[in-house]
Amino acid sequence: MIPIFLESLSDTDLRTIKIDTHQILGVPSNDYKLNLSLTGICSASAKNPCVCCMAGSNNFKHLSEALHRHRNPASDPPHKDAPLREGTNSTKACHDRIMAATGGGCLPIPENRKREITSANGSCFHAPGIDIPPIKLAHGEVLHIGGGIINHFNSAIFAFLRTIDSNSDWFLKAKSILSTVATQLEEELSLSKTERACRVRAKELREQLEKRSNEEESVDQVALAAVESAEAQAMEALNAVLKHATDDTDLAHQIKLCKGNTELKKLLEKYIKGSSKKPFGPGEYCFKAGLSVCGANFLTQHGGSDLTTDNGMDVMERFDEIATYPEQAYPEESEEGKKIREFLELCRLLAKEIAELLAFMKSQKKCNATDFLDKLDKFLKRWDAALPDKEYFLKLHHLIHHVVEFIKRYGMCGRVSAESFEAIHALIAKLKSMSRSQSTLNRIKTTNGKLQTVMKPEVMSATETYTERSTGKKRGTYNSTPSTYSTEAAESFEAYDIETYGGVEYIKVFAGEGVILKDHEDIWRMLSTSYTPPKW
Repeated sequence: MIPIFLESLSDTDLRTIKIDTHQILGVPSNDYKLNLSLTGICSASAKNPCVCCMAGSNNFKHLSEALHRHRNPASDPPHKDAPLREGTNSTKACHDRIMAATGGGCLPIPENRKREITSANGSCFHAPGIDIPPIKLAHGEVLHIGGGIINHFNSAIFAFLRTIDSNSDWFLKAKSILSTVATQLEEELSLSKTERACRVRAKELREQLEKRSNEEESVDQVALAAVESAEAQAMEALNAVLKHATDDTDLAHQIKLCKGNTELKKLLEKYIKGSSKKPFGPGEYCFKAGLSVCGANFLTQHGGSDLTTDNGMDVMERFDEIATYPEQAYPEESEEGKKIREFLELCRLLAKEIAELLAFMKSQKKCNATDFLDKLDKFLKRWDAALPDKEYFLKLHHLIHHVVEFIKRYGMCGRVSAESFEAIHALIAKLKSMSRSQSTLNRIKTTNGKLQTVMKPEVMSATETYTERSTGKKRGTYNSTPSTYSTEAAESFEAYDIETYGGVEYIKVFAGEGVILKDHEDIWRMLSTSYTPPKW
């Protein structure tokens, strides 16, 4: 469809207009990263990262003039829209200025040049692939804007629940165990003590070796081996002693406890830092469980916590049901339970507005700027009410300031979405994997070779064994209430072997080569497997 400026049409035009179809040029139907690359902006973390205007990242919360007038027709906007990236503000002009200011783009920037770097040139460090007029980029691509909003919304909920869970008994216990294990490793099981014990034992074994040699040799004794050789033999004897040490040997127990605690310490440090993706408590766990039960499919990218746009919209439509899961994580009368319920009630209202806004933007029907601004206004009010402390991000700024200009000019939004491309991309990739060779004969040979490999007895046997161990019973109907256990796999875990030393119980890990305190078993299970505490 050829772009027609709506304001340029008259009644006469409408009676005599001729319809034709043309490709709209200059609208990159891909994510924001492509737009940044095309326009030469180094990254989304740049001071002025928008591809359409010169807005600074610290001003993203400013409403656009169009939205302010829609919200408050009687008052003037408190903030002017940032200059568009055109003319002297275009990415090409910015790049030319940064090259001049840095002496040809040299980095690091010389001290005498740093003061010349301003918002007018400090966001374009790469030569633009094409100097695209801002209006051509104003569409912003509905698919990726929608996905960004949904995933920021979900991440904000996870962050809130993590704050609540960070004071839970479970997480405080994990921090206490880390402190205990770290102290044990530094004082009772320090490597220096182990090394001293090894050296003492090696010396004893060397003396025994020398005595044995003196007793076994004739009067014309053969000189003993060099000191290095004797020590090597002593260490070999020591290793043999350790290899056959019984469980009640103090040195053997210390070595196994050191190994178990060292690994537990690593897992706990990663967990408490928040980089392991394990939930801090029942709030996070129940929310993710609710998402999964209601059909959420997480992408493998970005840590496996993002949803596709279509799947995300389904989640927004079913959010009222999803929110019931984390609401049951804590007793209703508890302080944590009250905070979660108050927060999720605001999130329910926001999810509804997100679903309506994105449905409007993805529609293939013609649309107008007034209807868009009305839905955008409702969405932002709910967003600010539910997430008042969350900073506005690049895609949200683009939605507020620039999408409306595209709709004003072309009277549409969803018709230039990348959804059709993304939907078929996976299928094409799959077909390509079977047709990389141009020769039909080679493709047949490759396919036949793969089939022959699968049919080998040893491969079939290994495949059957793997299938038996990895395939569970067929899933029944979904349960509408949270389960008291995490998964069937967690319930079927075999119990650890127990050993007692000094009246204290330990569990064996690493096939018996390490041990940790029995009291730390739940923490160990969770951090090293998919186990979740039954109380959650």
